[in-house]
Amino acid sequence: MLEEEKDAAQQEVSFVLPPLEEKKEVIRRGMTLTDILKPYNLSTTEIHALIKDVKPIYDLAKIRAGQELRIFSSPQGDLFSLEYDIDEENYLHIKKKEGTYGAEIKKTPYDIRVKAIWGIIEENLIFAVRDKNEGVILALNLAELFAWDIDFYADLRRGDSFKIIFEKKYLNGEFVGYENILAAEFVNQGKKFLAFRYTYPDTKDSDYFDLEGESLRKEFLKSPIRYSRITSRFSRRRLHPIRKVYRPHYGVDYAASVGTSVQVTADGTVTFAGRRGASGRMISIRHKNRYETMYLHLRGYAAGIR
Repeated sequence: MLEEEKDAAQQEVSFVLPPLEEKKEVIRRGMTLTDILKPYNLSTTEIHALIKDVKPIYDLAKIRAGQELRIFSSPQGDLFSLEYDIDEENYLHIKKKEGTYGAEIKKTPYDIRVKAIWGIIEENLIFAVRDKNEGVILALNLAELFAWDIDFYADLRRGDSFKIIFEKKYLNGEFVGYENILAAEFVNQGKKFLAFRYTYPDTKDSDYFDLEGESLRKEFLKSPIRYSRITSRFSRRRLHPIRKVYRPHYGVDYAASVGTSVQVTADGTVTFAGRRGASGRMISIRHKNRYETMYLHLRGYAAGIR
């Protein structure tokens, strides 16, 4: 009798659940959760119960077209659990247990890997970073990091060099994006600029500093547009391109594609936003120490600017 009980115990220990089947469903416009879950042996009443059980954690009425839903089911097609990507950092995990559905919001399990590259500018920064098999976003992030000191269109010279230590983000072994630049060096026209990322232990906010511990943030950015070509510089005597007479030109003209984002070069208060004569759509910003900057010939304004 004892031998039979031992055999039964061994059989219980060796019992393994059959593997679950995973299906990835991209939510299409107009599709409801009922449309998605009906094939998994769930009645409309059971689906409504699932939505009700989960609502204290997340309202499934908010699922968006284009997002991915991962459904795990038994070989017989019965729903076991499902996952929904809320955003890039979080996902909703729903699991059936004892006739009800439990839910929790989990962090997306990214694998963060640190990498370093270095290179020399031959044409521009984007091409130089691409030559190192990295993407445009990394080049733009580097340009933004040093934007207080370098205009990456006007100031760049052939032979300038860069070094970057940065984080790459992976999910299930596939590269999905860039995280933080941890440290960087840029040599522009023989002058070396350094940046080191530091996270404050109390607030967890992060910023960049040079070798002396000074913040990289200055009073004004070098340029309001990233990677734009200068067509006319500040001058007290410029040949007007249309009237063909010499006049002062108290500004800098940039050539950019329609719809290119324009950023103010320093914090300030909007004092005017609207049309004004030959300036077309424009914005005027008042900064501290009585400085003022104006941005002319705009296509439109960001939400909330008036």
